[in-house]
Amino acid sequence: MPEEFDEAYWEGRYREHTVSRRLEPNPYLAEAAGGLPPGAALEAGCGTGTDAVWLASRGWRVTGVDISDTALEHAREHARESGVADRIDWVRADLTGWTPAEEGFALVYSHYVHPAAGPGPLFRRLAAAVAPGGTLLIVDHHPPPAGDAGHTAHGDGHAVHTTHGDGQAGHGDGGDAAHGEHGHGGGAHGGHGHAPGAGPHGGHGDHGGHGHGSGPLVHLTPEEIAAALDPAGWEVVAAEFRTRTVTNPRGHGTVLHDSVVRARRRP
Repeated sequence: MPEEFDEAYWEGRYREHTVSRRLEPNPYLAEAAGGLPPGAALEAGCGTGTDAVWLASRGWRVTGVDISDTALEHAREHARESGVADRIDWVRADLTGWTPAEEGFALVYSHYVHPAAGPGPLFRRLAAAVAPGGTLLIVDHHPPPAGDAGHTAHGDGHAVHTTHGDGQAGHGDGGDAAHGEHGHGGGAHGGHGHAPGAGPHGGHGDHGGHGHGSGPLVHLTPEEIAAALDPAGWEVVAAEFRTRTVTNPRGHGTVLHDSVVRARRRP
């Protein structure tokens, strides 16, 4: 595991930087879960807990997993302040090797989590945790268009504009700033995003500010994510390229390129 993105790295980021809290959930999560009946939910790479708290406030019983004790301390505080502490179980674990209970959740959600071993084993473990009839939602970085050094929107993408005052974009917290908090669950790249300098991690859940390089462990197409699911056991409801605009506290905006896969486990 590259040292710069291991547990010590994330602990240092959370301890050394003021954590900005997103007020809104990741837009893809809100879209996918908004019409589902509440049940048991797992957020893999929960960061400081924005998305887990949002789910709990809507009746879900949530398990939030993250590699950082400091992030989880912020998450617990957020849950207490929101009155949902009794509806969330926080687990400190490295998603590189952690295995959730099989068929234990009606909703399993991961946002910008990239274990050192590659995404395939993690995605398969998360898929196995979905109960029959349940939903799997995975959000990852889409490969940038050729010649796009910055983060400009793809003309064919579905634009999702999320401007949070704290500069954290749409995923749980395991990717806030740049990616809306979701998550650094461990591994080589857990939850860091592309947003310019917001919060301790500008991009995945609650992480912001530092970018990461391109490569097979960082950028995945929707088709590559969906390929981890056996068609005999899964109905892929959506496998899409999406874009969303994130603005940090200094007013600087960036466009995130996301691969979004939502699938339903066949009964």
